[in-house]
Amino acid sequence: PSFPVWNNGVIGFGNLGIVLWIMQDPGGTRNVAMQELHERALEKLLPLVDGDCNFSPNEWSHDSFEAHLTIAMADIQPQLFDEILEFCQSLAPIGPERFTAERLHLYAFESADWHGAWGDTLTWRLIDSWPLSTIE
Repeated sequence: PSFPVWNNGVIGFGNLGIVLWIMQDPGGTRNVAMQELHERALEKLLPLVDGDCNFSPNEWSHDSFEAHLTIAMADIQPQLFDEILEFCQSLAPIGPERFTAERLHLYAFESADWHGAWGDTLTWRLIDSWPLSTIE
Protein backbone atom coordinates (compact mmCIF):
# COMPACT_ATOMS: atom_id res chain seq x y z
CA PRO A 1 0.00 0.00 0.00
CA SER A 2 0.96 3.65 -0.31
CA PHE A 3 2.73 5.26 2.66
CA PRO A 4 3.78 8.73 3.86
CA VAL A 5 7.26 10.08 3.16
CA TRP A 6 8.73 13.09 4.94
CA ASN A 7 11.21 15.58 3.54
CA ASN A 8 14.16 15.61 5.96
CA GLY A 9 16.02 18.31 4.03
CA VAL A 10 19.11 18.59 1.85
CA ILE A 11 22.24 16.78 3.01
CA GLY A 12 25.57 15.77 1.55
CA PHE A 13 26.38 12.11 1.10
CA GLY A 14 30.01 12.45 2.06
CA ASN A 15 31.44 14.68 -0.62
CA LEU A 16 30.01 12.56 -3.43
CA GLY A 17 26.45 13.76 -3.77
CA ILE A 18 23.75 16.11 -2.61
CA VAL A 19 20.38 14.59 -1.81
CA LEU A 20 16.99 15.25 -0.35
CA TRP A 21 16.94 12.85 2.58
CA ILE A 22 13.60 11.05 3.05
CA MET A 23 14.40 8.23 5.48
CA GLN A 24 12.82 9.48 8.72
CA ASP A 25 9.52 10.76 10.04
CA PRO A 26 9.37 14.17 11.77
CA GLY A 27 10.19 12.54 15.13
CA GLY A 28 13.46 11.09 13.81
CA THR A 29 12.27 7.49 13.52
CA ARG A 30 13.19 5.47 10.43
CA ASN A 31 10.35 5.18 7.95
CA VAL A 32 9.44 1.53 8.50
CA ALA A 33 7.32 1.29 5.34
CA MET A 34 10.22 2.67 3.25
CA GLN A 35 12.62 0.17 4.83
CA GLU A 36 10.24 -2.73 4.20
CA LEU A 37 9.85 -1.74 0.54
CA HIS A 38 13.64 -1.56 0.23
CA GLU A 39 14.07 -5.05 1.71
CA ARG A 40 11.42 -6.57 -0.53
CA ALA A 41 12.91 -4.95 -3.64
CA LEU A 42 16.42 -6.17 -2.76
CA GLU A 43 15.16 -9.70 -2.25
CA LYS A 44 13.71 -9.76 -5.76
CA LEU A 45 16.37 -7.76 -7.62
CA LEU A 46 19.76 -8.82 -6.22
CA PRO A 47 19.57 -12.30 -7.80
CA LEU A 48 19.33 -10.52 -11.18
CA VAL A 49 22.45 -8.40 -10.68
CA ASP A 50 25.47 -9.47 -12.73
CA GLY A 51 28.24 -11.01 -10.60
CA ASP A 52 30.88 -8.54 -11.75
CA CYS A 53 28.77 -5.51 -10.82
CA ASN A 54 30.84 -3.40 -8.43
CA PHE A 55 27.89 -1.25 -7.45
CA SER A 56 24.97 -3.21 -6.02
CA PRO A 57 26.85 -5.44 -3.56
CA ASN A 58 28.56 -2.36 -2.12
CA GLU A 59 25.68 0.07 -2.07
CA TRP A 60 24.07 1.10 1.16
CA SER A 61 21.56 -1.62 1.83
CA HIS A 62 19.62 -3.30 4.59
CA ASP A 63 20.31 -1.47 7.88
CA SER A 64 22.56 1.08 6.19
CA PHE A 65 19.94 1.98 3.57
CA GLU A 66 19.24 5.72 3.43
CA ALA A 67 16.29 6.64 1.23
CA HIS A 68 16.94 9.81 -0.73
CA LEU A 69 16.13 11.75 -3.87
CA THR A 70 19.32 12.73 -5.66
CA ILE A 71 19.84 16.41 -6.46
CA ALA A 72 23.43 16.12 -7.76
CA MET A 73 25.80 13.13 -7.89
CA ALA A 74 29.06 12.27 -9.65
CA ASP A 75 29.11 15.52 -11.61
CA ILE A 76 30.11 17.88 -8.78
CA GLN A 77 33.65 19.22 -9.00
CA PRO A 78 35.26 18.38 -5.61
CA GLN A 79 36.48 21.94 -5.06
CA LEU A 80 32.89 23.22 -5.48
CA PHE A 81 31.10 20.61 -3.35
CA ASP A 82 30.78 22.66 -0.14
CA GLU A 83 29.61 25.74 -2.05
CA ILE A 84 26.99 23.78 -4.01
CA LEU A 85 25.75 21.99 -0.88
CA GLU A 86 25.44 25.30 0.97
CA PHE A 87 23.56 26.80 -1.98
CA CYS A 88 21.12 23.88 -2.14
CA GLN A 89 20.54 24.04 1.62
CA SER A 90 19.87 27.80 1.35
CA LEU A 91 16.95 27.02 -0.99
CA ALA A 92 15.14 25.03 1.71
CA PRO A 93 12.58 23.79 1.68
CA ILE A 94 13.03 21.98 -1.61
CA GLY A 95 9.85 20.08 -2.32
CA PRO A 96 6.89 19.40 -0.06
CA GLU A 97 7.23 18.71 3.66
CA ARG A 98 5.38 15.42 3.19
CA PHE A 99 4.17 13.36 0.24
CA THR A 100 2.69 9.93 -0.35
CA ALA A 101 4.70 7.14 -1.98
CA GLU A 102 2.28 5.54 -4.41
CA ARG A 103 4.41 3.79 -7.07
CA LEU A 104 7.55 1.71 -7.41
CA HIS A 105 9.67 2.45 -10.49
CA LEU A 106 12.33 0.12 -11.86
CA TYR A 107 15.13 1.81 -13.80
CA ALA A 108 18.06 0.37 -15.72
CA PHE A 109 21.32 2.31 -15.35
CA GLU A 110 24.10 1.77 -17.86
CA SER A 111 27.62 3.13 -18.22
CA ALA A 112 30.60 2.32 -20.41
CA ASP A 113 32.91 2.47 -17.38
CA TRP A 114 31.41 1.26 -14.09
CA HIS A 115 34.91 0.84 -12.64
CA GLY A 116 36.01 4.38 -13.48
CA ALA A 117 34.33 7.62 -14.54
CA TRP A 118 30.89 6.01 -14.77
CA GLY A 119 29.08 9.34 -14.51
CA ASP A 120 30.56 10.48 -17.83
CA THR A 121 28.59 7.90 -19.82
CA LEU A 122 25.70 7.18 -17.47
CA THR A 123 22.32 6.61 -19.09
CA TRP A 124 19.10 5.44 -17.54
CA ARG A 125 15.69 4.28 -18.68
CA LEU A 126 12.45 3.36 -17.00
CA ILE A 127 11.77 -0.36 -17.33
CA ASP A 128 8.44 -0.52 -15.52
CA SER A 129 6.33 1.11 -12.81
CA TRP A 130 3.81 -0.42 -10.44
CA PRO A 131 1.25 1.02 -8.01
CA LEU A 132 2.33 0.10 -4.47
CA SER A 133 -1.18 -1.22 -3.91
CA THR A 134 -0.44 -4.07 -6.35
CA ILE A 135 2.87 -5.19 -4.82
CA GLU A 136 2.72 -8.12 -2.45
